[in-house]
Amino acid sequence: MKYYELVVTALIKDDILIKGVQESIGRYLNESMLLDEELKSLHEKRTLKNYVFSGFYPIEKTKIYKAGNIYVLRVRSLQQSFLKKLERCMKMNKLGRMHVIAVEHKTYVNKMIDSVYTVNPVIVTVNNRPWMQDDDVDLFMRRLEDNAEKKLKALLHEEVNHYHFIEGIEFTNLNPVPTSYKGITLLGHKVRVKVKSDKDSQKLAHVILGAGLGEKGSSIGSGFCLANFI
Repeated sequence: MKYYELVVTALIKDDILIKGVQESIGRYLNESMLLDEELKSLHEKRTLKNYVFSGFYPIEKTKIYKAGNIYVLRVRSLQQSFLKKLERCMKMNKLGRMHVIAVEHKTYVNKMIDSVYTVNPVIVTVNNRPWMQDDDVDLFMRRLEDNAEKKLKALLHEEVNHYHFIEGIEFTNLNPVPTSYKGITLLGHKVRVKVKSDKDSQKLAHVILGAGLGEKGSSIGSGFCLANFI
């Protein structure tokens, strides 16, 4: 299994509040995709998308990302060709809130994963409401597993049937983490997921790293994860 990453160094043109930074990055990526006919078609489809992204680094302690400052973000995908087209579009986008200065490509191949942990909070909805920590944890894990299976099938055309790849889960936030999106506040959670060592579990863990854990990965970067490799 492989997943790919763009490490993007960019200057931002306007101040951005930390609560809205994920929506701002997602909007910039969407605007950039409109500059390529194939990516525009992908953007307009109501289907699982093949990418996820981080926030800006370094994190601003003032909770405001300042206009004129330079930050780094990461964009991941399971498809290298997608990232190459996206890079070209980002460099063409002169009207967005960011100006791309440099892009580095990385490839991660067949690394054994012990666990993954969320940098951006993971979002899970149940009956059109956000899952909360006093709800059923087993249901939360099943939703994460089902979502990863759907991404594996939709993006890589492979299947594993109702596979339980999560060995254990730990919540690392005391309270839900808010993220702004389309005028509402979405509530998510920071988690560390212990991954089983068998082949199919490892395959699904790579899908998570390349396309995000849970929902809203391509919209606001929810579920962007880092891994502890063995």
